[in-house]
Amino acid sequence: MAGTSAPPLPEEPHTADLAADIGHLLDFARQRQAATPTTAIDRTDRARRSLAVLSSAVRQTILALDAQALLRLPNVVATLDQHWPGTEAALLLDDYDADRRTGAADLIRAEQLASQVPPALEELHHLVVAHHGRSATIQAT
Repeated sequence: MAGTSAPPLPEEPHTADLAADIGHLLDFARQRQAATPTTAIDRTDRARRSLAVLSSAVRQTILALDAQALLRLPNVVATLDQHWPGTEAALLLDDYDADRRTGAADLIRAEQLASQVPPALEELHHLVVAHHGRSATIQAT
């Protein structure tokens, strides 16, 4: 609320396994893409959820790289490109952000973008594992 201070951060940060988290999101995205939607609402939901999963995975990765990073999509794309230029995830999120800015009214375009989520997440998973080591344990706040 305006005029009130933010609650204090926890004294001890909790530990998160970023690689495992991205692996779970990858599994979810694969399941969503494998599902056969029966209605336009189902198609929209499948595309929206798949793209949201990618956004979440990349934001988690960015926070692991820079706890002070800005989390708006253009900032996330720029930060990801600073660390790993030309990743599928950065390119896809940039396209997704452009689509959102124009109203995201084209369901076929959203489905095309969403179909690219599993390979982008797979690449991101490999990058995180390579960057953080096999355990990929990070300190999160």
